Amino acid sequence: MPGIAAPVLAALTQFAVGGLWAQTLVPLPAIQRGFFAICSLCLLSAEVIVLWVLGATAAGPTLFTTRAGLLGLAFVGMLLGHSYLNAPHLPLRLIDRLSRFFLWAVLARGCYPVVTGALLWAGGGLAPGLALVGLQEHFLLVILRLGVGVGGSLTVALVIRNCLRLPNVQAATGFYYVAMLTVFLGEVLGGFLLALANLPL
Repeated sequence: MPGIAAPVLAALTQFAVGGLWAQTLVPLPAIQRGFFAICSLCLLSAEVIVLWVLGATAAGPTLFTTRAGLLGLAFVGMLLGHSYLNAPHLPLRLIDRLSRFFLWAVLARGCYPVVTGALLWAGGGLAPGLALVGLQEHFLLVILRLGVGVGGSLTVALVIRNCLRLPNVQAATGFYYVAMLTVFLGEVLGGFLLALANLPL
């Protein structure tokens, strides 16, 4: 079985990535939005299976999902904001809805380390002493991860929501650029701390 596992997992990942790419070939006005939602959920489920097998704990797929959601929402928000420049008649509710999801994704990602740490500790998968040593060794990186990735992204998400209340889509789009930077930097630092010190940040 180990011999077949790697090709199966690789095929599932290729299925997920290829399926997301193939969706771009389907014209949006020609088909309902539910089609894309179902396709995306199926493809995401395939990648979650891969991560479940590789990670062997629920933390892997949950971390992947929250990270992917946060990065994806920041990127799509930035691109959607640009669509308003070319088509100003687009209804405001489109970007408004996306910005609400982005705010909730930032909050979920910010709560993830606390919830996961508590669950792992309760299940015996995380030794508090080792976690404290890791936090002390990489204190500056942890502060940067939480300050930029969570605090910075949360601030930007709130500013975007405020811009859309005015409504000022152009300003919100500019702040989505900042969100891309804070989210990306935060996730890179979080991945680095996970690989370096096994800290689920």
